[in-house]
Amino acid sequence: MENDLQSISTRQISNKNPKKRKAAQQIQKEVPSQVTLETMTFDDLCRTFDNFKDSLQQEHAILKTAKDKLQRVKKNLEKEHSFIQEVSAQSPHDIVNFDVKGTLMTTKRSTLRIFKDSQLDRQFDE
Repeated sequence: MENDLQSISTRQISNKNPKKRKAAQQIQKEVPSQVTLETMTFDDLCRTFDNFKDSLQQEHAILKTAKDKLQRVKKNLEKEHSFIQEVSAQSPHDIVNFDVKGTLMTTKRSTLRIFKDSQLDRQFDE
């Protein structure tokens, strides 16, 4: 059983993720061999189960933190998406093409009308 875990951990755990490698090594230390199971006392068995429980609780806390972070990122992405939709929502008549001293420009009518009572506001008033 211990050899199986070692072979699995060496195949699946890469050196690029030290947290996962450390967790796999910790589990390998906690998993008793079959010989140890036969000679283990009840107290040793309880300690082993407590170690497994602690490891699972740590992993659960890590996953919960990652889930919370992912939810925050998703919420921010949705806010950004709605902002982009709001900003880009425009009619084809809101786009204005014009020539400024030989330079062709394209802008939104609302941009030209930012300053109320300006020449551009009056000129591009719908």
